[in-house]
Amino acid sequence: MYKDKGEMKILYITRKFPPSIGGMQRQSYEFYHALRKKEQVYLIAWRHSQKFLPLFLLIAFLKGLCYLWK
Repeated sequence: MYKDKGEMKILYITRKFPPSIGGMQRQSYEFYHALRKKEQVYLIAWRHSQKFLPLFLLIAFLKGLCYLWK
């Protein structure tokens, strides 16, 4: 997705992100912050139990659509 001025906007969707603990969460956190230094990044992250992951898919889809319309 590109803005009129040629700057890139990135939508980053992840199911592994702090405050939960683990290697994937740390990698996701570091990746997000590295991207943020260079481009505009919108983050959609699931920070809860994997038990309700199907709910996150619906939430991420709807939030993603909202970011596209900005």
